[in-house]
Amino acid sequence: MKKLLVVIAAALMSSGLFAQAAGNWVAYSDEEGNGGSSTAVATENNGTVNFSGTVTTQYQYGYAGIRTDDAAFIEALKSAKGIKLTVKGDGKKYSVRVETTDRPDYCFHQFTFPTSGSNKTFEIPFTRLTQEPWGKAAKFDPSKIKTVSIHTVGQPIPQYSLDIVRLELLK
Repeated sequence: MKKLLVVIAAALMSSGLFAQAAGNWVAYSDEEGNGGSSTAVATENNGTVNFSGTVTTQYQYGYAGIRTDDAAFIEALKSAKGIKLTVKGDGKKYSVRVETTDRPDYCFHQFTFPTSGSNKTFEIPFTRLTQEPWGKAAKFDPSKIKTVSIHTVGQPIPQYSLDIVRLELLK
């Protein structure tokens, strides 16, 4: 069974499409390790992953996110030109972060995008990724990619909901 899944994943990647199931996404929030009370839940329905919850100010930099470190996808991403992300949201802004192993200060390269109630696709070459102004500036190195995450922007957020419809390699 595991070999079959690897073959299916390879076929999807070679076509440029790699839609993630909820099992490949892990939700996280400031509740874990920072003493906050924000929430994050990931569910999957027909190939679309929904990421929802709340962001509080109990932790001064309240946040919630969802990430994938699927080994096959991450390895393929290292030789891609970027990502193509299709989402449907709640009108709020989110950031997609391409996290690398060389950022001990967590100032990852990211792209912030608006959402709406309809599907919206963003083509994000690595050259469009920027860092937050508070961290140490560093050149983006695709060979060091470890995770792709999608993160809330701002706080408090009484309720958020984002559908990740498709995540693709930008070739």
